[in-house]
Amino acid sequence: MAGRHRADRGYRARFGLMIFSIAGMNIGYTAVLPFLPQIQRELRLTPTLLTVFLLAYPVAKALTQWFLGGRATDRLGPAATAAAALTSGAVGMGIIALAHGPDLANAGRLVWGLGTGLGIPAIYRATGLMAARYDVPVARLRAGVGAGAVLTLALGPVVAGVVQTFAGFRTVLLVGAALSLLGAGTAAFALRLPRDSAAEVAAGPASDATAQPTAAVRGSVLPLVIFAGYELTLNLLFAAAEPLVPLYVAEHRPDSAGYSALVLGVGLGVWVVATLLSGIARPWLRSPAAGTVSLLVLAASCVALTNVSALPIGLTAIAVFMLAQGHGYLVARDGIDNHTDASGTVWGRFNAIADIGFLLGPPAAVAAYTHVGKFAFPVLGATTAIAAAAFAGASVVLLRARTALRARHARARAGALGAEALIEA
Repeated sequence: MAGRHRADRGYRARFGLMIFSIAGMNIGYTAVLPFLPQIQRELRLTPTLLTVFLLAYPVAKALTQWFLGGRATDRLGPAATAAAALTSGAVGMGIIALAHGPDLANAGRLVWGLGTGLGIPAIYRATGLMAARYDVPVARLRAGVGAGAVLTLALGPVVAGVVQTFAGFRTVLLVGAALSLLGAGTAAFALRLPRDSAAEVAAGPASDATAQPTAAVRGSVLPLVIFAGYELTLNLLFAAAEPLVPLYVAEHRPDSAGYSALVLGVGLGVWVVATLLSGIARPWLRSPAAGTVSLLVLAASCVALTNVSALPIGLTAIAVFMLAQGHGYLVARDGIDNHTDASGTVWGRFNAIADIGFLLGPPAAVAAYTHVGKFAFPVLGATTAIAAAAFAGASVVLLRARTALRARHARARAGALGAEALIEA
């Protein structure tokens, strides 16, 4: 009992250290957004340069995840990679804080995005290692990390509201950089994650006849494409809802800013709760079939969000929307954990593909609203229903591939046993 108690304390301590290590980057990211007008003015950003400034971060993040972040995690281990990532993020924030023109500011955004691209695969891999080390269901731990990340992101606007009374964006970024450096030290010296498992993952899945029956599927791109595409759909809907809610509300309510903040705030709270509940649910509730249901629920909630400006309908619709979002978040990650080797490289590519949804969501939302007005949300709903059908079909293909692999594995094993019997005879 004493040993188990110490293990539980160790798990909770390392979980807390992991959330603390990423807090600075997350708080800095959202805290600086309310200062965009000041940033544009003081850094002399034209509308074109402001667009470059905003896009530099996600583009650098996606490219780094695909080409560098995952591989670095597998070669160096998640702790060392996370420390380098947080240091890069701190340097990027510091460059922007000290910049007085667009060139240096955009360089800072690139360095910051590079740090995030390095860090995300490392955190995902570290989560898997922690789950194995402390015998905790990986879905439960991923839910906790996801909820912790969202809560630290939610702290950003609070920090901005406090700081804006006596300082500006430079102070916010310097505080974020200092917290990120503390997080880098935490990742490097306090998490103490094992590296042998990471090395085994980097070597790739086994391929001999006695390997796990899903090894060939694990080594293919099929599960990665299926579940990254699923996550891309979730991200696109999430990113599209953020501008669409205020646009819809502004047409019907004079208190549009406050009401929109209420709706989106309630939605984020529901997302956190839904993710935590999904993490402790039975595994079949995070299966591809359950994921298809979540997409259909998302489609229906998009139709309901057409009436988001009406208080009871709006809050109910956003709650259902975020409930399905939070559940889908774990469906995608369970798919990667269960159908791939869950290496840093896989996580890097998974997130690089999924992040395309965040890039496509806002322009898709604005284009839909511009051309079809109040039917923008129903258009998103119809698109989501099509995505649900595609995901269901892809899941059937994946299931058949796994079934065929099990059959081949059973035949190979039977043949090996038969050969051993002949030798002994």
